[in-house]
Amino acid sequence: MKKWGALAIVLFLGIMLAIQHSRKSREAAVTQPAGDEGGSVQTGVPLPAEARNPAVYNNMQSNAAAQMAGGGFSSYSSPLPAVAVDRKGECKGGALNDILYAHGNIWSFHLQTQGLPYEVSFKLYNMLSRYFSCVALAERSISPCDHLPGERLADKKEDSVKYVDSPHFACREGYKELALSGFVAGKSDDSSIWQMVAAEEGGKDIPGDFLVAAAKGRGTLCSSMAKQLTPEQLKNCNAYFPSGQNVCRGDSKCLRRDELLGALESGRPDRCQEGQKELCRAYLSKDDSACAGMLKELSEFYCKNLAGLSKKTGMSVAELMARGTTGKTETDREKTEKEMRRLEDQKIIEGINKNIRAIKKMGNANATE
Repeated sequence: MKKWGALAIVLFLGIMLAIQHSRKSREAAVTQPAGDEGGSVQTGVPLPAEARNPAVYNNMQSNAAAQMAGGGFSSYSSPLPAVAVDRKGECKGGALNDILYAHGNIWSFHLQTQGLPYEVSFKLYNMLSRYFSCVALAERSISPCDHLPGERLADKKEDSVKYVDSPHFACREGYKELALSGFVAGKSDDSSIWQMVAAEEGGKDIPGDFLVAAAKGRGTLCSSMAKQLTPEQLKNCNAYFPSGQNVCRGDSKCLRRDELLGALESGRPDRCQEGQKELCRAYLSKDDSACAGMLKELSEFYCKNLAGLSKKTGMSVAELMARGTTGKTETDREKTEKEMRRLEDQKIIEGINKNIRAIKKMGNANATE
């Protein structure tokens, strides 16, 4: 599974840890650093007062292994959780919830029945991880990534999948790059993204002085921390949070980061690179309609391969969907959904009737006065 830049985040976390171990004893509450003497324009937003206290981050003791052991993602062998609001697909059985429901039955890394080829499932995972990253960025919450599987598979050689190769991990990485960048670009004052990164890296605390510097923007971020960094660490900081193109010295990854940060700072998603335009648009607009193109492409790809499987097996789409390993048939599913709709409608009707009775009661009271 292609990752957005595992090396970049490792280097970035290395910087934070180096700052943590190298800085001298500090006060319990970190105050706002003085502004840049050069008078440069600062981007970013101030952290809430509690975020300036390093003690807030000293309680992050869970690590990635413990977090993943506790769940938080789906299995490769069962249907994936449905979304609350589904959208029409490009064919019968091609809506997003249809695709999620068919997981573990028609497609997956771990199929018990004849289904779509491994390479098709691989691409579907890539497309879904990108789509749910997009939705997560629009919602400013990483929870949509939990629709995707992340368990370790080692049953067969071709099924061997580590967590870092999973769609769940890829989705979260896609979210984290933009969310971290958005904070430094001044588009969010939610510091929880930093807490999450710290928790996943073994509960290391994030220095309050680093967070304050990050909230002021990339223009002074690395230079303000320079005294606490080695030359190599400063180089890595400038590569991930460059203050401008001149810092990059032609390095393509650094220039890409500069381009992304500049696009977010200016609120111009069209300035993001081709592979990130939709993600930037979703993040800046807080609207998941920016992800609609991804969903359409996903449905078209799935429908094309579903038709091929139907032809190959001689089974209709409905028959394929009903063939699940969970014991639930398509009819069972339809009955469940129908009952849920009925109960929801009944609740709405009861609320309307209650309001009508209250209005009538009020009218009768007025008539007797």
